[in-house]
Amino acid sequence: STTWPIYVGNEPSIPDNCLTLFDTQGIDDGRSQLDGSRQEHHGFQVRIRSSNENIGYVKARAIAVGLDTEIYRESVTIGSADYCVHSVTRTSEVIPLGKEVPTAKGRRIFTVNAVVHLYMS
Repeated sequence: STTWPIYVGNEPSIPDNCLTLFDTQGIDDGRSQLDGSRQEHHGFQVRIRSSNENIGYVKARAIAVGLDTEIYRESVTIGSADYCVHSVTRTSEVIPLGKEVPTAKGRRIFTVNAVVHLYMS
């Protein structure tokens, strides 16, 4: 029932419970034999910040399971470009990073890493 706002690339100091997406290392899959274009699965990280360790882990685990089971051939529009998110593959389990430093609030940090296979539709 807790609201978890989502941020991209920059995490504000409040609220305590939030998700932030970051770019990470992708996976090179070579090139297309048809036109020579490079094929890459783009990497991303979901960072989960929580006021409580148990709540944070449960949210991180739910995100991990959702990445495994909920995304397949989803259509996404960004600006004027249409993409098909073919699949998402996790490259890590839930990674507990401990307490957020340097704050004294005791917020806990978890991450989940993945790569995405997408193409313009």
